[in-house]
Amino acid sequence: MNVSAVMIVKNGARTIQRSLESLKQFDDVIVYDNGSTDGTQAIAAQYPNVRLIEGEFNGFGPTKNRAAFGHQICHHRHD
Repeated sequence: MNVSAVMIVKNGARTIQRSLESLKQFDDVIVYDNGSTDGTQAIAAQYPNVRLIEGEFNGFGPTKNRAAFGHQICHHRHD
């Protein structure tokens, strides 16, 4: 079974690199960005195992479900 890590983030540039380093062993890391303006997306784009999805934040449950639709997931916070 393949497991994807999912991270919901907004303006997480200060901490996201450390988080993504800890997830290098995952083949698929889904970063759901909801409007970052601090370079978070550029940092996430540097990782070949990251799929960056942009969208609105509609609460943690619905947003996580939208990001991970069709995947077995491990939810991971950027901080």
